[in-house]
Amino acid sequence: MPFELHEVQSAPGFAEIIQDHIAAFNSPPNANTSLVCPILGSGPTAEEDALKSYTTRQWYRHRMDPNSHWLKIVDTDTGLGVAGACWIVVDAVVGEGYRPMIEPFGMPEGERREFTKGVLGELAEVRARKEMHVALQAIFIHPDYRRKGVASLLMGWVLAKADQLKLDCFVEGTEIGVPLYSKHGFVLVERRKIKPVKKEEDKSEEWHLMERTLVPTLNVMRRSSQG
Repeated sequence: MPFELHEVQSAPGFAEIIQDHIAAFNSPPNANTSLVCPILGSGPTAEEDALKSYTTRQWYRHRMDPNSHWLKIVDTDTGLGVAGACWIVVDAVVGEGYRPMIEPFGMPEGERREFTKGVLGELAEVRARKEMHVALQAIFIHPDYRRKGVASLLMGWVLAKADQLKLDCFVEGTEIGVPLYSKHGFVLVERRKIKPVKKEEDKSEEWHLMERTLVPTLNVMRRSSQG
C-alpha cells in the first residue's frame, strides 16, 4: 500500500481532502465538528450542503492567503486521498490593528452563532503570537488508514519545511493528537479550555448545553527549529 504526498493545487482536489478532514474528525464522533461545519436544517441534503459550504469557506481562506499550504496523502493503489494537513507560515503580529477572521459564515443569528464566534475568537487569541512561525493548523487521517505511518509522513514533511525556514512550529491539538506531536519533538506550552464569556444570568439552557458538549481543551505545543 504505497503512499505519495502532494500539495493540493486545485478545487476538486481540495474538496476531496476536506471530505477526509470531516470523516477523520468524526471518528470517533466529535461534537465540536458542528462549530466549523454546522448542519443547518433537517432536509435530505442538509449534511451534503454543510460539507459544500465548509469546503467553499476553507478554499476561499486558502486562496486568499499566499502562506497557506494544504497537503494530501494519496494511496497509489486506489488513487484516493487518505490524509491531509494544513500548515501556514505566519508573519509576526505587530500592533493592535490585527483582526483575525472569526465570523462563523453561513450560521444564522442566534446563540449558537454567538457561541461559535466566541470559540473562534479565543482560538485566534491563542494563535496571535508576536513572532514569525509555522502553524500546523490541521492534520487528519481517514479512519481506514490510521496506524500505517501516514501521520508521520505528513508531520515529517511539514517539520522539514519549518527547519528549512528556520522557524519554530506551533500546534493546538486535542488530547488525541498529543502522542503524535510529542513523538515529533513538540513540547507542551499551555493547556487551555476554550470557553466563550457570557454573564451567567444571560445564559440560556442551550448555552449551558453547548458549554457541556462543545468546549474544547487545547494543548498548545511548540517545536523549536532544528534548522
